[in-house]
Amino acid sequence: MYAELGFMFDTGLPRTQRTFTFGPISTTLQFVDDEPGAVQSGHYLWPASPCLASYLVEQRESIPAGSVLELGAGCGLAGLTAAQLTGVSAVVFTDHDFGVIELLQENIEHLRQAGSAKAGVLAAQSLSWGEVDQKTVAAVHAAAGLQQPQAGAFSLVLGSDVIYAKSVVRPLFATACAFLAQPHGQFIMSQSFAYDAETEAEMDAACAAHKLRRRVVHDALGTEGGTKLQIFTWASSCCRVCVCVCVVVSVCVIVRTCCTCHH
Repeated sequence: MYAELGFMFDTGLPRTQRTFTFGPISTTLQFVDDEPGAVQSGHYLWPASPCLASYLVEQRESIPAGSVLELGAGCGLAGLTAAQLTGVSAVVFTDHDFGVIELLQENIEHLRQAGSAKAGVLAAQSLSWGEVDQKTVAAVHAAAGLQQPQAGAFSLVLGSDVIYAKSVVRPLFATACAFLAQPHGQFIMSQSFAYDAETEAEMDAACAAHKLRRRVVHDALGTEGGTKLQIFTWASSCCRVCVCVCVVVSVCVIVRTCCTCHH
């Protein structure tokens, strides 16, 4: 409740417009250029956002093609950057604060006018975390331009500085998994501060509950201004089936299963 009141005041704060450049991609957005403090407001640019945006550009050749969903999008830096990558067809920016949704719509419109978006669909949608019902799934998928919504339609789910308490871990992962495509979807999350042991344990428990594999691809939290980036994938996606065909008088198909998971 107190956070929501804080968001109401944040809507009226003066904004800064700034351009961020990552390799060949530039993104211009508006945000409140100040320290957000303890209030988890999306009107500010959180430190982990540039880290995630930079990673998307650096790894653009290996980023899965298709639709992108940004959770707790705030001013939308990561999603706006993803929208300029080849192979991305749609980006849906989500947040539970209606004031932030208005800010996102303005930043989306700026990208449209710049003409640099590769994604054909850009939309901002209100979304709260937790177990999602079919009505919510349909609304988010409709925003992505999907005519026949089904669970698991987003090849990429993004989140930057989205975990600020142990209590949000389960709702966050429940929401991410409700929309993450199987079996090769990726949930990429960045953070600018270390989590306590209880929060880390809760993340491990959420991964186990949803059958996710957790992989740290960058960790510089011990340095000034450092960030950490993790990728969550379906555990089954790291298994492969190798089929060898041998011809000796008749055809013999040998199936060998190889699993490289480490749980």
